[in-house]
Amino acid sequence: YAANMFSEAGKGYKKAEEQRQAQQAKAKAAAEKAAKQAAAERQMKEQFNSTCQSLNPIHILKGAVQDITISQSVKDSLINTAAGITVGYISKRIFQGASTNPFKKIAGSVLMFGVTKIIETHPNEVKNIAKGIISVLHYLKPKHIK
Repeated sequence: YAANMFSEAGKGYKKAEEQRQAQQAKAKAAAEKAAKQAAAERQMKEQFNSTCQSLNPIHILKGAVQDITISQSVKDSLINTAAGITVGYISKRIFQGASTNPFKKIAGSVLMFGVTKIIETHPNEVKNIAKGIISVLHYLKPKHIK
């Protein structure tokens, strides 16, 4: 009977030890879950602060100014393209006038495309020619007009 009693006590001890280990495992899992939640909360707060800072009008303006500061070659290319399109359109309007003739409209569009392309591809030559024309016109200007 004593052996049976020790056997029962051993089983009770074993069961109590298993319960203690299960409770420790649950406590450890709860602590890990709490740590993960705290880390996620910290990360969300940091992201929120970062988003608030990026939406600050001063930072938006800084970003816009930095985006505008592009290289000189890109600026020159944009200026040349804009000048080409403008001069091409003006030459088309001068050539076409108020005509409703479809052939004249097509020829005006071709002229616009050609002038635009020439100004885009050879901007320095076009600038030199324009300077020459302006100096000739300035030389031919009557002397009494200032």
